[in-house]
Amino acid sequence: MPQPGLTTPDNDALPWQTTLLLALQHVLVVAATPITSVFLIAKALHFTDTVTASVLSATFLMCGLGAILQSLGVKGVGARLPFIMVPGGAPIAIFVAIALQTNIQTAIGAVILTSLFYFIALPIFRRCLHHFPPFIIGIMLLMVSINLIRLYGGLIIGQPGSADFAHPTSIILSLGTILITLIFALAFSGILRQLAVMFGLLAGTLLGMALGSTDFSGVSHGPLFSFPQLLPFGWPIFDLSASLPLLIYAVISMAEATGQTIATAEIVNSTQNVQQAIPRTIRGDAVMSLLGGYFWHLLNYHLRRKYWGGTHH
Repeated sequence: MPQPGLTTPDNDALPWQTTLLLALQHVLVVAATPITSVFLIAKALHFTDTVTASVLSATFLMCGLGAILQSLGVKGVGARLPFIMVPGGAPIAIFVAIALQTNIQTAIGAVILTSLFYFIALPIFRRCLHHFPPFIIGIMLLMVSINLIRLYGGLIIGQPGSADFAHPTSIILSLGTILITLIFALAFSGILRQLAVMFGLLAGTLLGMALGSTDFSGVSHGPLFSFPQLLPFGWPIFDLSASLPLLIYAVISMAEATGQTIATAEIVNSTQNVQQAIPRTIRGDAVMSLLGGYFWHLLNYHLRRKYWGGTHH
């Protein structure tokens, strides 16, 4: 159960200063995931720098719009819970595999087809929700946690065979960041505890600067604002057989959404009916995935996170 003082019920409002700081903390934490995802895809598919920048801008835009949609909820779409929408790990590998085996237009078509599959499968999935015992929900949450550990563990130690794999500096920075975060989370209360992740990130960045692991030389290059291009690779190609791996993963994604929605609703002491919130979460996924497919980015499957801090509904 949530600890007293750690969260604010979702029907309470926070001061705008606190809300702004918590929002900044969320952005700092999630920024690494879309950047890493886009660069992994760009490297695998040999994108130019211009195309990579366009895809990255589209990804950030859709992540922001998706977070707004999931937080506010509009006419049955969106969970009305503090979800941050970012690209997922496993489906990126599936997307790249489809693109390499066919072409990128077919991979984009697979994203769009899978988004439509959400709407088709949701009525059946919704009827099954009340049959899920607590044990099954617990297994779902465990799998989500394992996936997060695997994903971010890989970001820390790097890829096997690379020059910086398990580099001591990376491990020191990660442990230092975790340590500072835990200190603020356990030893302080109020706003200092709520901003524990931000303080950990700032401490890790300062430590990285001291160790010479940061490079800000590229910050001044490129445009200040960049808008995504509609259909940058041309019209998508729809191939049902090529899309099958993503369609199968959609079922796993809906199960994952179920566990994360239940967990987040409990964390923020949500007063809404969680059985009704789950379909809204999945519809929000589908809408943003469908929209994202036409701007080309990989929001199709994503991780949803609730960080320490109150909500502002």
